[in-house]
Amino acid sequence: MDRQLQPVLQGEARVTFHSPDLANLVHNPTPGTRMFSVSDGRQTQLSAVMLSEDDSAAQYQTRLTNALRRVGVQVHQQADGISFSTTEKQWPSYRAHLKRAHRW
Repeated sequence: MDRQLQPVLQGEARVTFHSPDLANLVHNPTPGTRMFSVSDGRQTQLSAVMLSEDDSAAQYQTRLTNALRRVGVQVHQQADGISFSTTEKQWPSYRAHLKRAHRW
């Protein structure tokens, strides 16, 4: 069961969240290096990706999606928009980071 009391048939329970900054990064290809990090206070996960202006839209999204996946974030694109998810175990680290990021 996940935190919304929904059954989880395979894998770990996940939390879905929205991030306008990440969505903008996914939808608006811009060349350059992107670095992602998440810390739980004891350990920091890092992921970096170099995005080239020569990348097709599909290559750009694949590279970015893979970089986010390395820090535990999955990208979900639906007709009504984009969302992201992480495991319930990792969610407190992401929630704290997102709150800090939005305060700046």
